[in-house]
Amino acid sequence: MIDPRRLSVRLMVTLGGLLLLLVFPFFFFTAPDWGLFAFYPHIWGPGHIGFFFLLFLVIQTRVPLPTWRHWLWASMAVMALSVAIEAIQAQVGRNACWYDVLRNLIGTWLALAWAQRPSLPIWGVRVVVSGLFLWQLMPLIGDVQLHRDTRRALPVLADFEQPLDRRQWRGELARVVSPVSVGESSLAVTLPAHVPYPGAVFDRVATDWRGYDALRFDIHNPQAEPLRVSIRIDDLAHDRRERGYADRFNRLLVAEPGWNHYRIPLSDIEQAPQERTLDLHRIQRIYWFTRRLDAPQRFYLDNIHLE
Repeated sequence: MIDPRRLSVRLMVTLGGLLLLLVFPFFFFTAPDWGLFAFYPHIWGPGHIGFFFLLFLVIQTRVPLPTWRHWLWASMAVMALSVAIEAIQAQVGRNACWYDVLRNLIGTWLALAWAQRPSLPIWGVRVVVSGLFLWQLMPLIGDVQLHRDTRRALPVLADFEQPLDRRQWRGELARVVSPVSVGESSLAVTLPAHVPYPGAVFDRVATDWRGYDALRFDIHNPQAEPLRVSIRIDDLAHDRRERGYADRFNRLLVAEPGWNHYRIPLSDIEQAPQERTLDLHRIQRIYWFTRRLDAPQRFYLDNIHLE
């Protein structure tokens, strides 16, 4: 009579081996940009951990690795394989990331530690390597939370009432309490001199703008003269195409001294690219910027929301 437990183990090992064979070629491909999640890039890295964790679980069903000497040899083998993979990646259009070698080792150590009979030393190793695994997941966890929070905040995109999230904003920026348009804080955008396009970049904005009519925001110009500020909006297709000016939304704004209140219909944004429509379901980022200045200047952003 066939032992159902042994048959189940064989089936799991077979499926695990097939999965490893299917996944292995992806070490040599560029990470696919499915655009499903703002936090997608952080999924690709921990995939290294999952691959080597599964690999050594499968190996240990055939070849037990119970001693420290086995672990040392396994770690050395993984390091050699990882270095070879990264070297090949550098030759096939991918950037070698030596940080992935550590991820591969973490996956190996997880499988080695959790496949052993529990003891005090083994539990110590389990705690350490599980901590390393959680450390690798922190960027992904943070991005999932950011994605959730940006969706919950709609129709507000940014009001600067909370500390500035540097995962979303780039530039010489500071959260200030004056001047403000709405609430108690705004964003000060410093424009340094002799920089080609100084300004603020709003990355990883809430991506789905469908169902709204317009983008609204306020700009305060503290100078005595009008300030020319351009706004640019990219979607995922623009990022994939790596095309230029005619494949995105661009508009020049003239900010008079004091507060200026802008309303841009989403229909204008959608119809901006010359050869297609901009995808309001896959908005990627917003830029506010000026051209090269001879002297430093500043403007303030506030109350960025969809209407």
